[in-house]
Amino acid sequence: MAQGFPLLEPRAPLGEVCRTPLLAERHEAENRFASKSSEAAKQLIAAEGHLNKLQGDGAITAAEAALKAFRSAGDAVGSAESLRVLAKAQQVQAYLDDEDARALNPAELFSEDFEKAKSSNDQTAQAVLQLGLLDILSFGTAATGWVPSRATRDKALEAGNEAFQLFQSIGDSRLQAMTKLEISLLLSKGASPKSAFQAATEALEMFTSLGEKLGMGLALHAIAASHVMAKDYDLAMKKGLEALELIRASGDKRAEVVLLETLVSWSVTQEKPHKALVMAKEALALRLELEAPPLEEARSCLLLVEALAGVKKVRRGLKAAEECLNRLKKVSDRAHVYGLVVVATAQLKRDHPELALTATDEAIDIAREIGDKRLETTLQYLHAEVNVQLQSRQDALEAAEDACALAEDLQDKKEEGDAECLLFSLLARGTLDRPSLLKGLKSATKARELYQKAQYRLGEAKALVHKASILGVDSAPTSAEEMLSVAAEAHDIFEEQEHIGGQSAALQLV
Repeated sequence: MAQGFPLLEPRAPLGEVCRTPLLAERHEAENRFASKSSEAAKQLIAAEGHLNKLQGDGAITAAEAALKAFRSAGDAVGSAESLRVLAKAQQVQAYLDDEDARALNPAELFSEDFEKAKSSNDQTAQAVLQLGLLDILSFGTAATGWVPSRATRDKALEAGNEAFQLFQSIGDSRLQAMTKLEISLLLSKGASPKSAFQAATEALEMFTSLGEKLGMGLALHAIAASHVMAKDYDLAMKKGLEALELIRASGDKRAEVVLLETLVSWSVTQEKPHKALVMAKEALALRLELEAPPLEEARSCLLLVEALAGVKKVRRGLKAAEECLNRLKKVSDRAHVYGLVVVATAQLKRDHPELALTATDEAIDIAREIGDKRLETTLQYLHAEVNVQLQSRQDALEAAEDACALAEDLQDKKEEGDAECLLFSLLARGTLDRPSLLKGLKSATKARELYQKAQYRLGEAKALVHKASILGVDSAPTSAEEMLSVAAEAHDIFEEQEHIGGQSAALQLV
């Protein structure tokens, strides 16, 4: 039954790979201040160093110290640079599931300094702040699943265009090129491959004129992403490999590993596991060399497990997962959970759901012991999937209901909506008798209401598609007419948000 329902893809057990907010490619602080011995400059360079390693706490502490020192010295540009790093550090912490950071709004940090820079006509400070705003907005927030809404993308694009013009007017070619690159990456989250390709090509031309291999590689990565938007995976891989060669030549291993993981994902999508396997091994080796945070290491290992399964080497996948678990359980309880998730996934690839259940139950026990409800909520999704594989539908439904209750305790409307969609998905997989149909309809309706409260438009559209799907199998006389109306509303929201896949799903129902 599940195959007949659009948008029922399973939730990634540890979130998506290749989504980490990057500041690793930027060394403006070092370039601008390395020759100065001021304490503020040293703190800012240290903050970027921490951020490059995804050490959010260290980055925040150093950036706040730099900001205080620059403000005392009356240095508006230094303050702007510090704010940009501070905002990104807060976003990284939220992305890595820090509950305190999730409650913050990093974009608000720029307002006061921007007004000061504007009143003093400091174009450099204005440009840096606008670039920071573009960077923060284009990644989205936890409340929108780290995908910016259409309205947020529009605000980000406005900030990016303003930054580009300001850097152009002050003659900073490098930051002009970096801004154009950021704009292209933002546009790749919309519905126009042509616009994303054009911006990325312009960025490539600028970096080429500067002779910057890293910038050229990142621009080629953006060009590859625009080809993925156009469903031309062969050309995307070609450009991606060209980008990888340049990034390797630049020596930026952080950017290299992110691109490698992206290429692995594309290869897996195109069912080319042998290519994926080579790069997945390289990516995990780099993550270990860079001493990546546990979550990033676990995600990278999940890619390796996926690639090994693709070439029918599931036992090697389990071995890699167990090695990952042995490393991570020495770090912290939370890291231990990540390792258990990798092992559970590897066991599913081996068609051993009973062993996957053992690992998942242990992970849930640890999450409960440390009192991490958000982590436990995420684990219930995996728990549900494992029970589906065990053909234990009732246990899967109970896991989904547990996820709903935990999300409610977190007072996170988006998470609650996701949990209701999980419940719907499980109901849709089984035989839809009348009670199940009514329960599925209730879950889809509730999910839409929760997403509305969270102001998550894509979630609303997804829930509407779920509701239309249920109505489509209901034999009640009015259901067909209501299904068309609900599917049309979903299509309108997807169109508003420039989500092509969602539009197609809604049209299938219509």
